[in-house]
Amino acid sequence: MNFYRKYKNYILGAVAITLLFIAYSIVFRGGDSGPILQVEEVDPETAVEQDLLVTLLQLRSVELNGRIFSNPAFHSLRDFSQPIAPQPVGRNNPFAPLGTN
Repeated sequence: MNFYRKYKNYILGAVAITLLFIAYSIVFRGGDSGPILQVEEVDPETAVEQDLLVTLLQLRSVELNGRIFSNPAFHSLRDFSQPIAPQPVGRNNPFAPLGTN
């Protein structure tokens, strides 16, 4: 009887956690929706060929002409680029031991 009094809170906690787990399992149990993980074997060469085919079909629909260069919106674009100042060049071989070129 002394054992029950000493560990009463632990026993009740364990029973409560077990009952909560069982209740959760029953309430949120989904129907059998099939396997969680499905493995599909794909030949790597076929996958690459399919990707290439899709890309080629997308490129086929691209229409290139010079109308964009005569568009006023194109002429209104301004170049805000900055020239890059020359930087000092390091050693010819940065992996060579120090003291050599």
